[in-house]
Amino acid sequence: MINSGDVNGIPGHANSYYINDILKGELKFEGFTVSDWEDIIRLYTRDRLAATPEDAVRIAVMAGLDMSMVPFGYSFHDHCVSLAKKNSDFSDRVNDAVRRILKVKKILGKILIVNFIFYLDQYTFINIFKVYLNHLIQIQVI
Repeated sequence: MINSGDVNGIPGHANSYYINDILKGELKFEGFTVSDWEDIIRLYTRDRLAATPEDAVRIAVMAGLDMSMVPFGYSFHDHCVSLAKKNSDFSDRVNDAVRRILKVKKILGKILIVNFIFYLDQYTFINIFKVYLNHLIQIQVI
């Protein structure tokens, strides 16, 4: 879980250097990162780092966040779909997040077959991600 605090004025959920470069790069972390409670929207409301709630999602996901802990609603999903349709780099980042999440679930025995998913087009992948997020919310796996 990414910490709610900031380092040198950069909120943890927006810190690509710590998440992507150090955690996933230098340390070769192969798991997935998850936000703290509602901290993505706080990039907009509290930190004023993002211009809009969608921009807050873009900043956090591109900084390396893989899963959002959204207490109510599906705004994270809606913004991810919107951003993926507009930006192939964002779509690639979401695909990486989904692969990381599904890999951990596979290792833990929570799913049986995931390999076929990696060959689907990006919009199908986003829709699978939506179903997966809904599944997590409904059964409260995390």
